[in-house]
Amino acid sequence: MAEGQTSYPLTAGIGVEVDEGRKRSGHPRFFELLDEAADLHERKNAGYAGQGNADPLANFRESERLGIPAFMGAMVRRGDKYSRSCNLAKDPSNEQVGEDITETLRDAAAYEYLIICLFEEDTERNVRFLELLKWLNDQLEREYPKDRVR
Repeated sequence: MAEGQTSYPLTAGIGVEVDEGRKRSGHPRFFELLDEAADLHERKNAGYAGQGNADPLANFRESERLGIPAFMGAMVRRGDKYSRSCNLAKDPSNEQVGEDITETLRDAAAYEYLIICLFEEDTERNVRFLELLKWLNDQLEREYPKDRVR
């Protein structure tokens, strides 16, 4: 670590340093949640990708076996968390599996960062995929206008 720099818990081990004396701007709980998210990611990763797996996002790549880019597969999973959080917000008694709304929101936030990681692995290819998906959607809407489908 360079003189005059401090490694913060969130960035420890990943080579990001912040100048000493730099005052973080923002809500302190936000930074605590980021630290907690990093810890949660590390713990869950062992269970999903496998302890010591060289590819920490291997479980997200399973969607590629179906022709769906990993980032899109992760977006579907994130969508599930969104639906769950909405249902729990409407009625907390919907919680039946030991995962309260806070845990669901933590998972949803983690998915956002994982989606970015997956998207950035091959941005050009993923942008082309999105363009193709838009083109296909446009074709389907021309062929099957929404007012005809009810």
